[in-house]
Amino acid sequence: MDGSPLAGFRKPGPALRATLVVLGAAGLLNALLWNWIPGGRVVFENLALQIDWLKDGHWWRLYALFTSGFLTLPATSAGISHLFFTIVGLYFLSSDLEARWGKWRFVRFLFASVITGSLLVILFDFITPGAAH
Repeated sequence: MDGSPLAGFRKPGPALRATLVVLGAAGLLNALLWNWIPGGRVVFENLALQIDWLKDGHWWRLYALFTSGFLTLPATSAGISHLFFTIVGLYFLSSDLEARWGKWRFVRFLFASVITGSLLVILFDFITPGAAH
């Protein structure tokens, strides 16, 4: 170790760098959609996981299992801090994982994590209807 505060952390690999850029760009796009683009809130809401739509039989909206992982509500401080801590957490905690697994296994893990999280939200809503509202 050379005594610098970041000496114990690896530099991000190519997949992690691309992920961080995509998340940052998605956060900026979320802010534009929600706050400044006319009709942007409708687009934002269509990309979000709407469990009521699935209950109404709109199964074609299962694309939201993936797209919801890129959304944060930019109009609130919670949305901004969520994006910030997601990027910082990935930066510091995922570099080693990508180095050990390789970029493709790491990317598959990220996609599986987003989809698993969305499926758990759906499962939780079916087990405890209305608890998340």
